[in-house]
Amino acid sequence: MTALDIIVIGIGAFAGWSFFSERLLPGQATWSRGRVPLILGIILITAFFATDLFVMHGLPLLAPEIDAAAVMNTLHLDYCWFAFIVGLAGIVVGFTLNNRDLVAILRQQSALHADHDRMKKALLVSEEQFRDFAIAATDWFWEMDSQLRFSYLSEKFTAVTGLPQTALLGKTREESGNPGVDEKVWNQHLANLAAHRPFRDFVLPRTKPDGSIVWISVSGIPRFDDSGVFLGYRGAVKDITEQKLAEDKLWESEDRFRPLVETTKAIAWELDIATWRFTYVSPQAEALFGYPLKDWMKEDFWTDHLEPKDRDAAVAYCTTSTERGEDHEFEYRMIAADGRAVWIRDIVTVITDKGKPVGLRGFMVDITEQKETERALRISDRRFRAIFDNVPAALFLKEVDGAYKLINQRYTDWFGVEPEEIVGKAVHELYPKERADRYAAGDREIADRKTVISDEVDIPLKSGEARTFTLTKFPIFDGEEMSDFGGVMIDITKRKRAEAQLQRAIASAEAANHAKSRFLANMSHEIRTPLNAILGFADTMRSEIFGPLGSERYVDYADGVYVSGRHLLELINDILDISRIEVGEYPIHKEAVAATEIIEECVTLVQSMADASTVQLRTDVPVNPPNLYADRRALKQIALNLISNAVKFSKDGGEIVVALRSRSDCSEITVSDQGAGIAEEDLVTITKPFERGRVGAYEHKDGIGLGLAITKSLIELHDGTLGISSELGKGTTVTVRLPHNAADVMQEAGC
Repeated sequence: MTALDIIVIGIGAFAGWSFFSERLLPGQATWSRGRVPLILGIILITAFFATDLFVMHGLPLLAPEIDAAAVMNTLHLDYCWFAFIVGLAGIVVGFTLNNRDLVAILRQQSALHADHDRMKKALLVSEEQFRDFAIAATDWFWEMDSQLRFSYLSEKFTAVTGLPQTALLGKTREESGNPGVDEKVWNQHLANLAAHRPFRDFVLPRTKPDGSIVWISVSGIPRFDDSGVFLGYRGAVKDITEQKLAEDKLWESEDRFRPLVETTKAIAWELDIATWRFTYVSPQAEALFGYPLKDWMKEDFWTDHLEPKDRDAAVAYCTTSTERGEDHEFEYRMIAADGRAVWIRDIVTVITDKGKPVGLRGFMVDITEQKETERALRISDRRFRAIFDNVPAALFLKEVDGAYKLINQRYTDWFGVEPEEIVGKAVHELYPKERADRYAAGDREIADRKTVISDEVDIPLKSGEARTFTLTKFPIFDGEEMSDFGGVMIDITKRKRAEAQLQRAIASAEAANHAKSRFLANMSHEIRTPLNAILGFADTMRSEIFGPLGSERYVDYADGVYVSGRHLLELINDILDISRIEVGEYPIHKEAVAATEIIEECVTLVQSMADASTVQLRTDVPVNPPNLYADRRALKQIALNLISNAVKFSKDGGEIVVALRSRSDCSEITVSDQGAGIAEEDLVTITKPFERGRVGAYEHKDGIGLGLAITKSLIELHDGTLGISSELGKGTTVTVRLPHNAADVMQEAGC
């Protein structure tokens, strides 16, 4: 082997080391820039030496007759040297490029080793910090072995529970016993341990030697080796006694706050002010607005969905407050997915980092109903104020102590005080002492009685004119306590003056009527005496008791005088009766009266009148009915008036029925006819004095309209009632009800 061969072999070996060196550096690229020319150079050099060896050693064996030296010279000169030179150039180029990459890789490896050393040092520091934190932490740590027996408890166990570590070490949960946990929760915890499941916040009490209870929260994770074999548990314990006590207090008040919590519509949210995007929105947002929660995370979602009329003001206020680092609260409208405008009160807290705002956190509260209520209240208040100020009465509202709270415009107009002058003041600050004392007494009365009080008061207007008012005060309650009271003052001056004039006129009329009635009552003897004389003489003359008058015409004249006198006497008797009744001088002497006899007598008296009109008159009375306790003469006049009226207004050939019925508390006398009837509008006035019945629209019967008036008055003197039912063209039924006192009736009858 020549020196050149040795050099070439060395170059090839070095090139091979350069090629494979990158394989020796783990984590580096498997392909470098010098690999292609390096591979090509190695292939050409290898081919060169392989050809050389074959010609020198293999060819003589295969073809002895060929001159191997000549062939090798020919190949070296014509081909192999070219391949050798090209291969050598490729190796040089590849070596150069590959080693540049190798240098870079070595530098990178050196940097990685430096980072590794720094990380190792940081890990040591971190381990030291962890040990310090573990010692200083309020939690303590524990371990279980594969048999679920406690194998380690940190020192804090004894400090917190007051128990020695030996109380648990070497024992399982079952062996240590249930410390007072709900049985279902305890069994679930044991099941988690048996199934090697991780658990968190298993809460249980521990009783300290002094009898006090400490509450702890236990968390643990199972440990397994690389092959999955269970090794045990490792975990931490936290003292949550203060938290538990706070929770107990919270649970005590839960019933009081549950309705508030369950009805809240607050939406919790967080926002990054660097992007003005929500980073969190609670699920209530989707329920209220209808947008999926993922849409809330989009850029400018909040501003894009603000009501256009509110957008500029809301954004400006929020931005300004945030830049100042000020927590803020404001109201605006957002547009929901269905197009509704939802009113929101946003309560915002600014999150800062080193004094610089970095985010926002808050609650959106749906106040749509509140806004609608406020709007309805504004409308209602405007309506109330319009009515309050325009009602034709002075209105006021006072505190229980008498201080004014509110007055209306009419109060101002009448008494000349403006609301700002009177509100908050009591009467002694506004009026003279005499008036103030009177007003204060009225205020104390309603405060004491707590009921509506009405009175008539005289109060001067601002002009000085005295006016009369009805003053009605009414209490206003808040629950069972009176919180305020109000007053309504109505000017009744004109009415009082009119009433005074009317009272004077009534008194004058009553005096005149009383004088008239008394005059007629007193004149009854003077009027009847000459009239009775006229009737007696006329009756004597027409009967020709002392002989013939000489001419038939004188007899007719005498009959006319007698009939007219009788009619005049009836009229005078009616007038005198009604006058005596009006002045209370009609004597009533009650006794036991057989109503049947009275009815029969009256029917007999008017029978001739009925026969003249071909009217059938019959009675319907029971056998031996109870007696009535009444004035005989008055009862007879009542029956006679009713039966004669029925005959007077009956049609020819009609029928009249007079009936008597005894009820439990009264006796009824009814007179029914088939006459012309009474119009409905006349039923109201038919029993008033001088109201006359009529057959047709304009045809009145004889009389001056006192019969029914006297009848009604006599019935009322017996504490009875008169009822009339009628139908035009079909007839009328008059019912008299007279109460009877059974004891009095039997006493009068001698029973």
